[in-house]
Amino acid sequence: MTLTEDFRSCDEYQRARSLIAGVYALLAARRPLPTFPPDERFALALQLRKASISIAANIAEATGRSLPVDQARFIDIACGSAAETESLLELAQDLGYADPATAGRLMQQARSLARRLAVRRADLRRPFRSRA
Repeated sequence: MTLTEDFRSCDEYQRARSLIAGVYALLAARRPLPTFPPDERFALALQLRKASISIAANIAEATGRSLPVDQARFIDIACGSAAETESLLELAQDLGYADPATAGRLMQQARSLARRLAVRRADLRRPFRSRA
């Protein structure tokens, strides 16, 4: 991540947007499972939305920071939100609220994104003189 990079051109940001879209589609689905019951609208479903949105929001915030240490902190938060998203998807699957194939695909997206963010975070934490 460079100091002048627009978050919209960041590959990780675009991947996070794709994950958000998948989460929203999962929560809106009504077939083949009845998915999230009404009493989960403001619990698990809401937390899943927030966690997935947090990934993209923190990537965007990182690009708005001028110091690499600050950028790394927001990428670290995005990494944590990706792990949270994955765990909430797993829970939704375990509770029978999410189709296993769809939840599995979204969990894989979250894992892949977290790995990419971890690489980005490590690069930002490297001393400035050793960056290529």
